[in-house]
Amino acid sequence: MPELCERAIVPVEPDRLWREIGDFGAIDRWHPMLDHVEIEDGGSVRRAHAADGSVQVERLLEEGGHAYRYRLEDTPMPIEDYEAELRVEDRDDGGSEVVWWARFELAKEGDDDEAVEGVRGFLRAGLTKLRERFG
Repeated sequence: MPELCERAIVPVEPDRLWREIGDFGAIDRWHPMLDHVEIEDGGSVRRAHAADGSVQVERLLEEGGHAYRYRLEDTPMPIEDYEAELRVEDRDDGGSEVVWWARFELAKEGDDDEAVEGVRGFLRAGLTKLRERFG
C-alpha cells in the first residue's frame, strides 16, 4: 500500500492560511489542476473536475481544527481505497507547515509508478501553488 506525504512551509499564520484552503468544497480556488468543484450530499461530497476533463468524487470523512480527512469514491486513476488528509500545522516562526498525506492501493498491476507519480504530482502541484501564492 503506497503512502505519500508531501509538506510545504508557507510564511502565513495558520488561521489565515486555513481560511484560504480549509473549505473542503473549494479546493479549486487554490489547486492549479482543478477547474471547478460541485458539492453534493450537504457538503460532504465533492465532485472535482480537473482541467483535463477528468472527474474525481471525494467524500469528507472528518474535519476539525486545521485539518480534514477524505476518501476517493470514484476516480479515473488506477487506484482504490484512497484516503488522504490535508492539515496546517503551526510553526515556531509564526508561519505554517502544510502537510498532505495519502495512502491507497494500486488497482492494476503494471501501473504502479504511473499511479504513485500521479498522486504525488497532484499533491505537489497544490503545495507548490500555495508556496507561490503566499511566499
